[in-house]
Amino acid sequence: MPMLTPDDSTNDGRFTSYPVGKGDKNIHDYLCDCLSRGYRDIKALRKMFADLGIRYDHYWDDRYITESGYEDYFPSLPVTALMDDLVFIDPDVGIEPKSRSSMIRNGIEKYLQWRDLDGISSVLGSNTTLLIYQHLQFNAHKVVSDLDYRCEGLQKIWPEKFVDYVRDKDVYRS
Repeated sequence: MPMLTPDDSTNDGRFTSYPVGKGDKNIHDYLCDCLSRGYRDIKALRKMFADLGIRYDHYWDDRYITESGYEDYFPSLPVTALMDDLVFIDPDVGIEPKSRSSMIRNGIEKYLQWRDLDGISSVLGSNTTLLIYQHLQFNAHKVVSDLDYRCEGLQKIWPEKFVDYVRDKDVYRS
């Protein structure tokens, strides 16, 4: 669930040079090839996953979410997409912050809102793993408390589920 927003004047998306790391070299090479051809379109994942023999259910990867269209995104989500799978939600910025004013300033459509997470909680399969992308707080001293706030919010929505976070330095080791 990419939650695509139109390009804006920020520098988000400018970091495109990554080492292979311990991940799948085929995926890395495929994405680097797309980038070298100037093809920066999330729809490229359709072919990549098909070539790798991995089932990939794409949802709204062909249109943008705008502030006015945000209301249509989650209600139109097919329930079968949330059943006993890995569901990756990639909002532009992350989960709704404590400060509503910063969310309005950056654009509401760039955030996954608590009400939407609450709305999908009733239809998640018992074996579903939900993975949500979250930009880290700019203030390094607030990163952990900010992530803890979001984990606590998720735990309130899904008290029976295990909720935690992983930061890139916990995963990537060069």
